[in-house]
Amino acid sequence: MRRVEEYIRVHASEPLDISLLAAVAGVSARSLHSGFSRFLGSTPMNYLRDVRLDHARVELIQTGEPVGTIALRWGFAHAGRFSAEYRQRFGENPAETRRGR
Repeated sequence: MRRVEEYIRVHASEPLDISLLAAVAGVSARSLHSGFSRFLGSTPMNYLRDVRLDHARVELIQTGEPVGTIALRWGFAHAGRFSAEYRQRFGENPAETRRGR
C-alpha cells in the first residue's frame, strides 16, 4: 500500500485509475481496494481525490491562479463537483480559501 500511496502523491496531477494503481502495487484491483480500506480506512480513489484536493488548497492559498485552472490541473473537470468536494473536505468553498490568504 505504501508504494501506491507514494505513487499517488508523486503522480496526483496525472490521469490515474484503479487498474493502473493495482499494477503499481502488483495486485488485483480488488486486493488494492481491500488493502487500502484495511490500512487507510479509505479507497484508493478517495485517497487520490483527497491528495488532489490538498494540492489544490495549497495553490489556492499560494497563487492567484483562477480556481478553475487549479481545479483542472488537479483532475477536477467539473467546477461544481470540485467546489462540493472541496467544501466537504475543508468546510469552506474554494473562494473562501482564496479570500482568507
